[in-house]
Amino acid sequence: MRAVRGFTDAATSASHRREAEHPCPVRTRDITEVLASFGGVATRPQLIAEGFSPYGLTRAVREGHIQRLRRSRYALNDLDPGLKIAIQHGGVLGSVSAARAYGLWTGIDQRIHISWRNHGNVARPGRVMFGTRPDLVHHWHVPSCEPPETSVLMVTALEALAQILRTESKEMAVACADSAVRHGVLTDKEVRALLRSMPRRIAEWERYIDGRSDSGLESIVRIWLMDRGIPFIFHAVIPGVGEVDFLLGTSLILETDGGQFHDAPRDAERDARRNARSAARGFITLRARYRMVMFEPHEWQRPLLEHLSRGDHRRRIR
Repeated sequence: MRAVRGFTDAATSASHRREAEHPCPVRTRDITEVLASFGGVATRPQLIAEGFSPYGLTRAVREGHIQRLRRSRYALNDLDPGLKIAIQHGGVLGSVSAARAYGLWTGIDQRIHISWRNHGNVARPGRVMFGTRPDLVHHWHVPSCEPPETSVLMVTALEALAQILRTESKEMAVACADSAVRHGVLTDKEVRALLRSMPRRIAEWERYIDGRSDSGLESIVRIWLMDRGIPFIFHAVIPGVGEVDFLLGTSLILETDGGQFHDAPRDAERDARRNARSAARGFITLRARYRMVMFEPHEWQRPLLEHLSRGDHRRRIR
């Protein structure tokens, strides 16, 4: 009994000494601001370099100001759930998830894509039972896309695109690449160089790259037209009408409508006015809505082919 009491007294004394050595409260606002400056996640060495002590980090976690995701990884409490899962499993956001974080077009895939380096303390897919998590997709690091500095958040935009090119459909991959060029995340030269480094099947997709695409829908429709050898003018400017997505022949207009930009009453009215002006000049306008392009392609492809078979794209315009 005396030994137990002695141990308890010693532990209490050590605790009092530790509190005496750190009398100041945790700098809650400071540590959250620093984590925010790192994108919401930082390593232990990064935070220590910012002036926080190991004890201060432990106390901040214990008091609920921040969270510890895994060894040497600290994060804000409101961290993006996908990023949190990626880091907890020993990786970073990759592929589609990273591309989405960079603001690129990624389609409808809402799964969490995680990228690992093939070394170190990695929670490999088998160890984290990915078979029971259909919402998680794993990717290995692409050595040729080595970043100048290892990120604790996500792969570089170039590596994200490389992983997408290797695993996604041609339409999805090209749409994402077009988006990267369009928004200045990657240059046209960088995208084409990446494609040329890929296996021949993927390298051949270079001919589809066009940074003028305003949306993934335009990229998908453009690929479909190219694959079928249907000639068109992309972003044609028609006097009295304005710029249209696709002009086939002299008189057939094909527009892609994403709900984000065409569902508002003002936008719908603008589209109706354009349709009226183009119809008055003899143009036929077809519209491929988001759901039609992504889920029901026959709804826009069949009418288009019927118009082409009748020669409606060769009508005289006024």
